[in-house]
Amino acid sequence: MKPFKDFVQNTKDDTVYILLSIIIITISSLCKSVIGHKLSRIIILLGVFLLGYSLTLYLTHLKSFYINNPNFYQDNSSLIYRKNIYASCGVCFLIIILLLYSTYTVFF
Repeated sequence: MKPFKDFVQNTKDDTVYILLSIIIITISSLCKSVIGHKLSRIIILLGVFLLGYSLTLYLTHLKSFYINNPNFYQDNSSLIYRKNIYASCGVCFLIIILLLYSTYTVFF
Protein backbone atom coordinates (compact mmCIF):
# COMPACT_ATOMS: atom_id res chain seq x y z
CA MET A 1 0.00 0.00 0.00
CA LYS A 2 1.86 3.02 -1.30
CA PRO A 3 -0.03 5.83 0.55
CA PHE A 4 0.61 4.13 3.89
CA LYS A 5 4.33 3.74 3.15
CA ASP A 6 4.49 7.41 2.20
CA PHE A 7 2.74 8.28 5.45
CA VAL A 8 5.25 6.26 7.45
CA GLN A 9 8.19 7.89 5.63
CA ASN A 10 6.78 11.37 6.22
CA THR A 11 6.16 10.87 9.92
CA LYS A 12 9.65 9.60 10.77
CA ASP A 13 11.02 13.11 11.16
CA ASP A 14 7.89 14.21 12.99
CA THR A 15 8.42 11.60 15.69
CA VAL A 16 12.00 12.78 16.17
CA TYR A 17 10.74 16.34 16.67
CA ILE A 18 8.11 15.10 19.11
CA LEU A 19 10.68 13.12 21.09
CA LEU A 20 13.12 16.03 21.15
CA SER A 21 10.49 18.45 22.41
CA ILE A 22 9.32 16.03 25.11
CA ILE A 23 12.93 15.60 26.26
CA ILE A 24 13.43 19.39 26.35
CA ILE A 25 10.24 19.89 28.38
CA THR A 26 11.07 17.06 30.77
CA ILE A 27 14.67 18.06 31.44
CA SER A 28 13.85 21.72 31.96
CA SER A 29 10.97 20.79 34.29
CA LEU A 30 13.18 18.52 36.37
CA CYS A 31 16.09 20.97 36.55
CA LYS A 32 14.19 24.10 37.59
CA SER A 33 16.22 24.55 40.76
CA VAL A 34 19.51 24.14 38.91
CA ILE A 35 18.91 26.40 35.89
CA GLY A 36 16.49 28.83 37.52
CA HIS A 37 12.77 29.27 37.19
CA LYS A 38 12.81 31.97 34.50
CA LEU A 39 15.22 30.13 32.24
CA SER A 40 13.29 26.93 32.82
CA ARG A 41 10.07 28.62 31.72
CA ILE A 42 11.72 29.93 28.57
CA ILE A 43 13.10 26.48 27.72
CA ILE A 44 9.72 24.87 28.37
CA LEU A 45 8.08 27.43 26.07
CA LEU A 46 10.61 26.58 23.36
CA GLY A 47 9.79 22.90 23.84
CA VAL A 48 6.07 23.71 23.65
CA PHE A 49 6.58 25.62 20.40
CA LEU A 50 8.59 22.73 18.95
CA LEU A 51 5.90 20.29 20.07
CA GLY A 52 3.21 22.43 18.47
CA TYR A 53 5.19 22.59 15.24
CA SER A 54 5.68 18.83 15.18
CA LEU A 55 1.98 18.30 15.90
CA THR A 56 1.12 20.55 12.96
CA LEU A 57 3.41 18.55 10.68
CA TYR A 58 2.01 15.27 11.99
CA LEU A 59 -1.59 16.36 11.44
CA THR A 60 -0.72 17.60 7.94
CA HIS A 61 0.70 14.21 7.02
CA LEU A 62 -2.30 12.45 8.53
CA LYS A 63 -4.67 14.66 6.56
CA SER A 64 -2.77 14.10 3.32
CA PHE A 65 -2.99 10.34 3.93
CA TYR A 66 -6.77 10.57 4.19
CA ILE A 67 -6.97 12.76 1.09
CA ASN A 68 -4.78 10.41 -0.95
CA ASN A 69 -6.64 7.32 0.24
CA PRO A 70 -10.35 8.20 0.61
CA ASN A 71 -11.58 4.59 0.62
CA PHE A 72 -9.36 3.62 3.50
CA TYR A 73 -12.18 2.63 5.86
CA GLN A 74 -14.15 0.65 3.29
CA ASP A 75 -11.19 -1.19 1.80
CA ASN A 76 -10.73 -4.64 3.38
CA SER A 77 -7.15 -4.93 2.13
CA SER A 78 -6.12 -2.04 4.38
CA LEU A 79 -7.40 -3.66 7.55
CA ILE A 80 -3.84 -4.26 8.75
CA TYR A 81 -2.94 -0.58 8.47
CA ARG A 82 -5.98 0.79 10.29
CA LYS A 83 -4.52 0.12 13.72
CA ASN A 84 -1.49 2.25 12.89
CA ILE A 85 -3.62 5.09 11.62
CA TYR A 86 -5.84 4.91 14.72
CA ALA A 87 -2.71 4.93 16.88
CA SER A 88 -1.53 8.04 15.01
CA CYS A 89 -4.81 9.74 15.89
CA GLY A 90 -4.29 8.71 19.51
CA VAL A 91 -0.77 10.13 19.49
CA CYS A 92 -2.13 13.43 18.21
CA PHE A 93 -4.65 13.50 21.04
CA LEU A 94 -1.94 12.80 23.64
CA ILE A 95 0.29 15.50 22.19
CA ILE A 96 -2.55 18.01 22.46
CA ILE A 97 -3.00 17.07 26.13
CA LEU A 98 0.75 17.43 26.72
CA LEU A 99 0.75 20.81 24.98
CA LEU A 100 -2.08 22.08 27.14
CA TYR A 101 -0.52 20.76 30.34
CA SER A 102 2.94 22.14 29.55
CA THR A 103 1.53 25.53 28.68
CA TYR A 104 -0.49 25.53 31.90
CA THR A 105 2.56 24.70 34.03
CA VAL A 106 4.54 27.54 32.49
CA PHE A 107 2.01 30.22 33.38
CA PHE A 108 0.58 28.85 36.65
